[in-house]
Amino acid sequence: MLICHRYKFIFIKTRKTAGTSLEIALSEFCDRDDIITPIFEEDEKIRQKLGYIQPQNYEIPLKNYTMKDWLRLAVRHQKASYSNHMSARKIYSHIDPSIWNNYFKFCFDRNPWDKAVSWYYWLTRSLNQKPTFSEFIHDLDSYKLSNFDVYSIGDNIAVDRVARFENLDSEMKTIATILNLPKIPTMPKAKGSYRKDKRHYRELINPNDKERIFNVCRKEIEYFGYEF
Repeated sequence: MLICHRYKFIFIKTRKTAGTSLEIALSEFCDRDDIITPIFEEDEKIRQKLGYIQPQNYEIPLKNYTMKDWLRLAVRHQKASYSNHMSARKIYSHIDPSIWNNYFKFCFDRNPWDKAVSWYYWLTRSLNQKPTFSEFIHDLDSYKLSNFDVYSIGDNIAVDRVARFENLDSEMKTIATILNLPKIPTMPKAKGSYRKDKRHYRELINPNDKERIFNVCRKEIEYFGYEF
């Protein structure tokens, strides 16, 4: 998750949408006052090698604490922080209203069936004996399958743009224009080497799997017109 004051944007990171690569690329335009949340160490090394600013300012100021934050601090002695996949609802409740109302808020989403297959290869990458896709998708938590709750508040989309992962290059050009960035962000390759099987998701998903994914991701499928 990034909050960039110079170019007035909030980037909300969704799951399995090249989020880490986007996060690294957008870090190039951040300054010392901006909020940059931490990512995995191996990915942080990519950001460091590129010379971009590292994670910073992700501890939430006390003036933006919610009641839950104060309770956690009192009981567990844990301070509140902005986090990597922080939802729009949580960001909204932890930043100044003027920033939320005036900054361009955006994220990416992806065809849910394609996203489910990406999850399969990512979460089984280190297993010697992998489950079948059907076994995997039956056990996968619903919140991982659907990104809708990340960029919505209630049933209402809370960001200014939900860009399409399938049109990543053209979407980045559009976003660069909207934000008046000096250049189109250059996407590094992060988490992209673990998948060797490049078959289309239709070759892996049977009718029961298709229905399970549809039921979980119905909101974004209907809102954006995703098709199997």
